[in-house]
Amino acid sequence: MRSAGLSARRAADALHKWVALDTTVQPKATTIPTDAKLVRVATKGLKRLAREHGVRLRQSYVLVFRRDRICRRARLLSKS
Repeated sequence: MRSAGLSARRAADALHKWVALDTTVQPKATTIPTDAKLVRVATKGLKRLAREHGVRLRQSYVLVFRRDRICRRARLLSKS
């Protein structure tokens, strides 16, 4: 039994002598939450709550989002 314990310990020590580390960094597709994106998410949530509670909205906000997206794109293109 003693020799089995010693050989197991030597095997464990041999495993710990060499360690391979992979330090490759993978780029992630993350975006910065802009005000327009946050407003859109909040509006979608509020529309869902209104629908669940039976509140009728006077505006669908589809045109508002479309106009905002067009204006945002025009601002980005004018900067470059």
